[in-house]
Amino acid sequence: MDQRKRSRNRNTRKRRANRRLEYEDEGPSTSAQNAGSNDSWTMESDIPGYSFDPKTNKYFKILTDAPGQPKNSTASHFREKKEEEKRLQRLAEARKCGTSNLDLLATLMKRQMGISHERLLQRNVIETRLRNVVTRIQQASPDQIIDRSGYAPKQCRFAQILEDGGKLVTCWAVKRVATAAQIFEPVQLTVLYPHYRKMCSGEQKLTFEVEDLVPVYAKGNVTSNFEVVEFKGISCLLYVQQCAENDGSIGVKSTAKFRTIDSIIDCKHAHRNTGVEVKLLDRDDSSEKVVTQIAFNPNQSRIAIATACRFNHALFGDIENERYQTFFKDNDVFNPNRILSLNLDKYSNIAYVGTKKRGMASYDLRTNALNKPVLVYEKKKAINWIRRLERTDNEIVTSCYNGELKLWDTRINKSPVRTFESNIETYFSLPCYVDRMERFVFSSALDGSVRGWSLQTGEKMFEMACPWKVEHVKQDIPHVLYAENWIGTGEHSAVVLAGRNRLHSFDLPLHS
Repeated sequence: MDQRKRSRNRNTRKRRANRRLEYEDEGPSTSAQNAGSNDSWTMESDIPGYSFDPKTNKYFKILTDAPGQPKNSTASHFREKKEEEKRLQRLAEARKCGTSNLDLLATLMKRQMGISHERLLQRNVIETRLRNVVTRIQQASPDQIIDRSGYAPKQCRFAQILEDGGKLVTCWAVKRVATAAQIFEPVQLTVLYPHYRKMCSGEQKLTFEVEDLVPVYAKGNVTSNFEVVEFKGISCLLYVQQCAENDGSIGVKSTAKFRTIDSIIDCKHAHRNTGVEVKLLDRDDSSEKVVTQIAFNPNQSRIAIATACRFNHALFGDIENERYQTFFKDNDVFNPNRILSLNLDKYSNIAYVGTKKRGMASYDLRTNALNKPVLVYEKKKAINWIRRLERTDNEIVTSCYNGELKLWDTRINKSPVRTFESNIETYFSLPCYVDRMERFVFSSALDGSVRGWSLQTGEKMFEMACPWKVEHVKQDIPHVLYAENWIGTGEHSAVVLAGRNRLHSFDLPLHS
């Protein structure tokens, strides 16, 4: 009896060993081996680390994220596929909404019945028009930015509407240019003119004149942010350019360039006044100091800059005497606290500095103190965008790396006045935008969505999907623009997305 039992156990062990050897010889299937044959399997499965294909009823091993891996073989590929499916679902839902559920007639009837006063009525009408942008997504046709030589830029770095609404200033990144001294990243500056074109259906479509586009390329390496400012009564584009010295040395000079908008438009005349140059850093090694942020107050002619690379400093000064004083200094080489955003108040007495590890802090420039902030906001978050509202000098809007948008009263640092929720978490600097009338704030996200909120109520106005794929959104996050007076008439309202060398316009007529 015991002998038969030992024999059965021995045969069982042999069968298990043979099955184990067969499994090891064959090896588990991976997603890379079947990436080209089937795209229908999903990442979810009851076995961790494996994906399931419902067509073949097999499990495939998910490979690690590394360059050169086949498509549909890594976890990041499955996440992108899921985000793309969500984007297409949002597009399909927007196309199903042929007519808007928001009735403007009911809003106007409130004024007739005495429920809304004049200012509230105007705000309700404008907000209702903005909510209807999701119903216009199928009517958006892009305008491609291509110059006369047939060259198209690769990424949008800046876009701003001028006050009259008749010009759109854009800056596009182009391919790198390598020289013997260093590598430059040229920037293409363009000014576009919006106009309305009548469609076959009888509606008017906002478009831009790009047929005879003559771009202007900024000299040197543009290292800072862009900003449209008024300098001595002239509209200028402010940025910092870094150029090599003419004497052949390794040093470079950083200059704040006030490029006039007229010189960008009329670039054919070389003798035309292109603007003013203000020297910031002269004959410095490019690996030591790079000006990453710049803020300018035209009322006081005061400028503030932030430098990065080896050390992180923030300086301010007057552009007339070109003397600068340091009010923020971080010399920690091993654990640097980089400056991500910078802004000045209305009278240039307070500077707001957003850093990577210590949130945002306000510094009183009248005290001549170093590293002594007055107030600190969001101590452990990275503030990558600061926008001061002109309507009141005590309100600022900030954006964090986790996607949070907040409205602050600068006199209170304990909690924000309002939080604009439902933005996606990310570790990229997302483009944010506040319209000129300071009614709304907009932001893009890596999931291919564009969202807008009301600054007065904090309510989310709309959420729509980008017209291009999610994988392209990660390479070029779209810039959102909104204006109520396109072409300067005050009758045309539209939302414009700038990205992938294209401009997508979403018209918001009153009767939508």
